[in-house]
Amino acid sequence: MLKTKINKSLILNILYIALYCVITLFVVLHHEIWADEAQAWLVVRDLDIFGVIKHVRTEGHPLLWYMVLLPFAKLKFSVFSMQILNWIFMILAAGIFVFKSPFHKITNLCIIFSSAFLYWYPVVARSYGLMILLFVLSMVLYEKQKEKPYWYAICVALLAHTHVISFGFCAALAGVFFFKNILFEKDKSLKKKYICPFLIMLFSLTAVVLYLNGSQNENFIVKGYDIKNNAVLLKGLYFDIVKNLYGFENWFFALFLGLFFVFNTIYLFIKNKSLFFIFAFNFAYILSVFIFIWGMMQQRTFLLLFVPVFCLFVLYGTQDRRNKIISNALIACAFLFTLPNAFEIIKNDIEHPFSDSKNIARYIQKNLDKNAVIVTNSPISTASILSYLPEDGQKIFYIPYNGYFTYYDWKKPVLSPYYPIPVEEILKQVPEVYVLTAVYLSYNNIKPLYESDLKTVMHSEIFRIYKFERKNNGK
Repeated sequence: MLKTKINKSLILNILYIALYCVITLFVVLHHEIWADEAQAWLVVRDLDIFGVIKHVRTEGHPLLWYMVLLPFAKLKFSVFSMQILNWIFMILAAGIFVFKSPFHKITNLCIIFSSAFLYWYPVVARSYGLMILLFVLSMVLYEKQKEKPYWYAICVALLAHTHVISFGFCAALAGVFFFKNILFEKDKSLKKKYICPFLIMLFSLTAVVLYLNGSQNENFIVKGYDIKNNAVLLKGLYFDIVKNLYGFENWFFALFLGLFFVFNTIYLFIKNKSLFFIFAFNFAYILSVFIFIWGMMQQRTFLLLFVPVFCLFVLYGTQDRRNKIISNALIACAFLFTLPNAFEIIKNDIEHPFSDSKNIARYIQKNLDKNAVIVTNSPISTASILSYLPEDGQKIFYIPYNGYFTYYDWKKPVLSPYYPIPVEEILKQVPEVYVLTAVYLSYNNIKPLYESDLKTVMHSEIFRIYKFERKNNGK
């Protein structure tokens, strides 16, 4: 009987992961990357390792994702390799979670088929996929930290370098490790055993702080972030969290999410002070990031759900039957309610371009000379196009910087996308020029050579190309 149950469980887990692989790969194959995805690839493709280290701090990110991408970019792989690499990270994360999770099978199913696991992390290729993989590994290793302190410490240390949003969680894990295994450990020989693993975590966290310290003053967007709208209207901030998680701002989701957080706050405080500290510290840290540093987006906001899952994962074996039922129900619903939003965004990404970057890059390669003068009014948006063009292919010029660019330098402020391009001045120097505009700027009296589908999901990456020639060319 036991063998039958084990076999049934194994088969179900394999089916879950197989289905997850098929669905997410299908969406990845239909997803066109946008500027935020392209930026990391262009940075590692076009800079040497020292240039990458110098530049990335202005992005406000640690270096790990860039270092992972670097060899693939330098070996001349296409940008699609970044998407596949990110997808592989999420397949590993989903597989480890499903096979190690103590939760009910239905709860596991709700988590891996939530909008987070189904779309935001595996499809949008940024550092978050690597973050979730290391997060899941740290969850599995948490209860084994005494037997495998170095593996646990390395996992936490690497997680801290995936994204600044995970820093608070890692700091809390390091703090709990110190108090449990060093400060309150009476056996001196055991204390010595855990000092080096703790130092690994401490060194990693310190390195992140030293690397990113002051970087907010080097990024013109972050430097200009206005905290008043978030800090004063906390109600609005809460509903922004609800919208990022569930795609809708309504009272049902708001009330349920509040119930979820209240349950975790009370239950963890009663059952396990260490896990309560991890949960509360992470919650306060993430809200502080949203209010004081930079706004929220889906991949960052979901950590507010995943950390409670981490805590209940660790506690699950000590729970009685009633609390297990409550935990499973709340977690399952918290992720199941994201499914309608997942269906909508996946449907839109499959039916329409997410960004029109890939299509317009194909058009440029096919129809424009390699040495054609292409000028843009929106360097941030057009970075996605450049990731699909070969390194030695067509270049794009931005007049305010008086030069060509690929990745975007955040130290340089960008002008309004309505910035008029001085075509007549350019034509005094070259016989013809191609103007590449984002959706914000158009020339109503001229028919574009190329125009993006207006149903493109990322509205800032709807493009047009216009061709201008000297009037004295006789054309």
